Amino acid sequence: TMGHAVAGEERITAAALPSVRAIGTAFGAALAGMLSIMAGLADATDPAAVGPAIVVVYGINMVPVLLAVALMIWLVRPARA
Repeated sequence: TMGHAVAGEERITAAALPSVRAIGTAFGAALAGMLSIMAGLADATDPAAVGPAIVVVYGINMVPVLLAVALMIWLVRPARA
């Protein structure tokens, strides 16, 4: 991000980075909350109801992780001679 900042606006770009990170964290928390509600965790009071909800939340949250790993492997592969 800093490498692509417009000349003279490096300070503004650097100041905006923590805000962008905080927005990402907020969206992640909101998504996890929404998924847990959709999975039925809102009314769950017994462990039998909590288990499936946890599987759904963690399963869906693994999608970005797997995508990041796939992109890392694709982008960081060694150059072929």
